[in-house]
Amino acid sequence: MILAFDDDEVTALADVAQANTWCEGIDVEAGLYTFIDEHGFLLSPRFIFPNRRGKTLELFAWVESGFFTLDRTHEKRRDLLADVIAGHVTVCAGPGPLSTQEMLREYLLNTTSSGLAGIGSNRKSEQIIT
Repeated sequence: MILAFDDDEVTALADVAQANTWCEGIDVEAGLYTFIDEHGFLLSPRFIFPNRRGKTLELFAWVESGFFTLDRTHEKRRDLLADVIAGHVTVCAGPGPLSTQEMLREYLLNTTSSGLAGIGSNRKSEQIIT
């Protein structure tokens, strides 16, 4: 599970492929999204295929989104999980199965072992494989 935060909204995404479909690469590159997993670990975007930019006839600018993966870091964002559980952020009805505040809150409470109490350990950095 990947949680994509954009301003005061969060979208639950099933995997990296869904994150690439839902979040435009140009916006990810600009840092408009913050990604965490269901345990609160910050996920750092790394582009496998970079965004491309160009001009047609030197007049019309175009952008083609690249493909990114998300690497788990050592940093935890308990504050973001707490905001979702407390209802401080709006849950967007995205492509994932958890598209309501209640569904996402219930999932996070069950996943994080008694809510926020179970998200205190650190893990080594690892890549999320799809």
